[in-house]
Amino acid sequence: MANILSQSVQKFLLQHIQSVEDLDVLMLVRSAPKKDWNASDVSESLSMDPISASNRLMGLYLQGLLTHPVGEGKLYRYRYQPHRTLEKLANELAACYDRYRTEVCDYVSQNQRGQMLAFAGAFRLSKEK
Repeated sequence: MANILSQSVQKFLLQHIQSVEDLDVLMLVRSAPKKDWNASDVSESLSMDPISASNRLMGLYLQGLLTHPVGEGKLYRYRYQPHRTLEKLANELAACYDRYRTEVCDYVSQNQRGQMLAFAGAFRLSKEK
């Protein structure tokens, strides 16, 4: 995996992408950067639950990867427009995603699993000695 993903992309994924769904939504909205996306658009395009699509869009917005277009009726619409500091990394990620989608998704899944195990470990009771 280290040969496929640069350290900066790995760090980007760790900091900004919580799940494969996040990754898929990011790559979808990036594919049409002038389009205003809503949860229904994403849901239909990716065969994803609309509530999950809404949550993913909001999460990517909060991460600085999407913006809210201004205008009447656009409250729940988003557009791909990452913060300048993230744009280069998002582009590098997209290049990897296009060539090595399975490997990139595996990396995100492994990362997500590790986070869940760490969270679960916080609730383990230790034996008293």
